[in-house]
Amino acid sequence: MTKTIIKILFVLTFVSCDRQSSDNNETLTKKDTLNNPTILQADKTTGEFNLEKTLAVLNEEKQDKANKPETRFYFFQPPLRGLYEFYKINFSDSILLFKQFTQIRPDGSGKDSVYLIKITKLTRQNLQTIAALQDKSMFWNLKTLIESDRYPFDSDTYIYESIRIEKNKNDSHQHHHLVYSYAPTNKDFINFGQYIRLIAGQKNTYKE
Repeated sequence: MTKTIIKILFVLTFVSCDRQSSDNNETLTKKDTLNNPTILQADKTTGEFNLEKTLAVLNEEKQDKANKPETRFYFFQPPLRGLYEFYKINFSDSILLFKQFTQIRPDGSGKDSVYLIKITKLTRQNLQTIAALQDKSMFWNLKTLIESDRYPFDSDTYIYESIRIEKNKNDSHQHHHLVYSYAPTNKDFINFGQYIRLIAGQKNTYKE
């Protein structure tokens, strides 16, 4: 009788562990943003990024419609500081577009408004540095959502979105990728955005 009970307990323990392992695998699997756009929908309890709403405030189209090499950088500070910045690098024209804006807060206060627009002509050195820093940040190899143990209201949010055109002999292919991270710990990931802020004349923490 005792042996039978022990066998039953062993089987139940094994099944439970297997189920927990399966659940963890499902949790760690991240879907691509283009196939699962809801991953970036607004959540008033966490302050998560709402792409469509932000683009409406900025009067910008979704990037995957651009069909040209372009990098976008969204930089948000905690809601109490309320700093919202948008950067768009047009590689074809060597132009950096910078917009500073506000958004309605979760409690309904404030308003959606762009209050500063600045355009900067990029030098060849700027473009080379941007390309080098983007590669160093491992942007193209990162998953769409990088989660952090730190509470989002206390930390900065970095969102990079980019299109590159891969040309073959007979045709070209547009590759689009987006990475969202609040409170990132990867210094190269942070440094990439801080260099873009440097070019735009914003206070930054960029380090060569």
